[in-house]
Amino acid sequence: MSLVPSRTRRAGVFAALLLSAVAGARAQEPEVRTPPAAEAAAPVDAATWGVYATLADSTVKTVEEDRYAISVRWKERGKSIIEEWKHPQTGVVASSATIVPGDTPGSLVYTNAMGSWYGGVEPDGSVKLARKGLMKFPMQVAMVSPGKAEYRGQTLGISTTTTVRLLSAAEAEAERKANIVWPAFPAMPDIASIPQFAAARALYQELTAEGWAPAASLAGIQGAVQLADGRGIDEIPGKLFCEDHAGPVEVSYIHWKEATQWLAAFRGKGADCAAQKSGSMRGIYKIATPKGYAIMIGNIAVARRNLRVRAAGEAVRIEPDGSVFLGDVRADLGNQFIARAVWRPNYALVINTFDKSLYQQGPIPGQWSWPGIGHIQAQMTGGFPVADQEASFVAQDGSYRVTGKLLHGDKPAGTLMRPRATESYLYLGGTLRIETRAETALGPAGKYLWAGILQPGALPPLAQPEPGTLAQHAGRFAACPYQAPVPQGWLAFSPGCESQPTRLQAWSVDGRYRMTFSEGEKTLLEQFNPMLPGTVAQSWRASAFTRDRVPAVEGPGELLRGGHVVFSGGFSGLSPDGEGSCRDTGAEFAEPCSWAAGERVDAIWLARQEQAKLDGRRHADAMAKLQAEAEAKARAEAAAAAERQRQEQLRAQQAAAQKSDSGFQWGKLAAMGVGALAAGIADVDAATQLDVMTRMVADSAPGAQGMSNLQGMSASRAPGASGGAGTASAKPALQQYQMSGSCPSGTAINISIPYRTQGCLAAKKEFTRIYACNEVDDFARAHQQCSSACGHPNCDE
Repeated sequence: MSLVPSRTRRAGVFAALLLSAVAGARAQEPEVRTPPAAEAAAPVDAATWGVYATLADSTVKTVEEDRYAISVRWKERGKSIIEEWKHPQTGVVASSATIVPGDTPGSLVYTNAMGSWYGGVEPDGSVKLARKGLMKFPMQVAMVSPGKAEYRGQTLGISTTTTVRLLSAAEAEAERKANIVWPAFPAMPDIASIPQFAAARALYQELTAEGWAPAASLAGIQGAVQLADGRGIDEIPGKLFCEDHAGPVEVSYIHWKEATQWLAAFRGKGADCAAQKSGSMRGIYKIATPKGYAIMIGNIAVARRNLRVRAAGEAVRIEPDGSVFLGDVRADLGNQFIARAVWRPNYALVINTFDKSLYQQGPIPGQWSWPGIGHIQAQMTGGFPVADQEASFVAQDGSYRVTGKLLHGDKPAGTLMRPRATESYLYLGGTLRIETRAETALGPAGKYLWAGILQPGALPPLAQPEPGTLAQHAGRFAACPYQAPVPQGWLAFSPGCESQPTRLQAWSVDGRYRMTFSEGEKTLLEQFNPMLPGTVAQSWRASAFTRDRVPAVEGPGELLRGGHVVFSGGFSGLSPDGEGSCRDTGAEFAEPCSWAAGERVDAIWLARQEQAKLDGRRHADAMAKLQAEAEAKARAEAAAAAERQRQEQLRAQQAAAQKSDSGFQWGKLAAMGVGALAAGIADVDAATQLDVMTRMVADSAPGAQGMSNLQGMSASRAPGASGGAGTASAKPALQQYQMSGSCPSGTAINISIPYRTQGCLAAKKEFTRIYACNEVDDFARAHQQCSSACGHPNCDE
């Protein structure tokens, strides 16, 4: 009995103790052997073993997936039983115990790494056990219904119950096989260029066929295995793979929940190790991945006594999305599978790099094959073709080759597709050269030109034969049953004329024109676009044409564009001439019209042309007006932006000038101003205030030392002195002048200036403006004016 079935944290501690204690004991266990048939069938005394007799003769399977798996088996039938508890995810044995009869009838002793439990068989056949001493850890095993038993235990007050089902050997094997679901091999054609796919498919079908049965069948847990009777072993005996055995083998694996990719099952045809320690066999892996099951098919290397089979060398891997890869395996389970080719079912396409890695950065040679259709060979890098390279599509039967520029990506507009074909990401475009080796819808074997986009495997309904092809088959078509007046210098080229005896076609040797004659029908002349071979630019239909190298319409005829009749009437050469009936492309009805010298000249047409010109002029005027308005708006926005930039530059220059070292001592002026306020300058008259400020400015001028001007002010007028400003009786009365204005920098000037004479006022105004606007270069001039007008360099009166 084990103490580790509980998933609680406390029970987990006991599980760790059990693991460490069991490690040494397991190494001493004798090698597992298969008992003789007579011994295996020997009856046991139910009174001695109780429920354990039934458990040891059955396969025990835990009902709860998250509980530990339990294995119960006879170590020696009728004498001792081995019970193992295995981790539910890794399958590692967490605890192992031995059960033997006690000293008295019906008593049992259960011993593991933590000690022994004692008890016996109850009247109902259940087994109760407990330890001696204070910590009893009672346990009980009992049948609760036919085929079902329960393990009940109590550890430190925590009760646990584990339910198990009892299966016979046949039931266990049937259930195990039922859980192995082999996905169907994806639909894949037989590809001659890659025969490994067909060989892998044949092996897969053989190993998954109805009624297939292995000679040896095992169940394993990530490298540790369990035999059909529940016995656990670490290695597969050599005879199962190599000795005395050449039949197929099967191994199924229990899921390890932490693994993102794990080996679910393995089947092999049979190994031939001879006398060596290892060998190989052809087999298949079933690999579980987050996206579903993958299959690996190939040569499997097998160690003689080790279950860890691994793919080796060349193999085929089938992904859950149906993609089939061919490559080389470099590690177990294909974690380092180097692909060389892949089958893409969504495009019905095989990509093959021959001996290079499929996703190698190139350029390297690559081949894209459409089974039953053909292939393209071109340079590729990283699994994709190199863009805008010349490439050729070759039909699988070799009947034709198409050469052009390789395009890849979404289907371009106007692509000509194969009938009933799925979309592809590879196309051929541009002016295509088509070389045929057999009769096709285009005509006999030869070389043709066609402009457009083709899906590989598609052919256009019409292509222009090259001059050499026309000459090559001239004799054949000259003998066509239907004979017609072919123009001079033209060659008959009429595929299928043998089966259509009333029809003949002929081409001009430069490929610009084709004429079709049909008995009882009008003759059709087609002109092809010289820049787009195979594309009809316009055509004519008439009862007769001249036989000139460029035929002319004789009598009335029809001009067709886009398959629609645009003119019916007379012609001069191939140009409409005279009266007729016209119908513009898309028009519902035809109308009378006149042509002269290749131009339409009737009044209806000319009126439409004049209207078109008028509408064109109106449109041009409207567009010109819109253009002019847009340009004017743009100019205005540019001017506004330039003005904003100029203002920003001006502000930046002014700020820089204010911060530059001009020589004027602004810090000194600020300090003196603070001192003047502290001295009470706000309490004296305006004349005294102006005198103080003027002297502070003078003391802050470039080169001024100390405060001589401010200190020279008479005590009677200094801030803080008692009384008002003293005045001399001889001096004129003091007046006030309110000065306002602004500097170029935007600094506002608004100050009251005291003065006694007009001359001194003018000097004071200039002095104030120069210093307020920080015009450093004029400081000396301001002082000179003050000296001249006021008798003092600072304008004192």
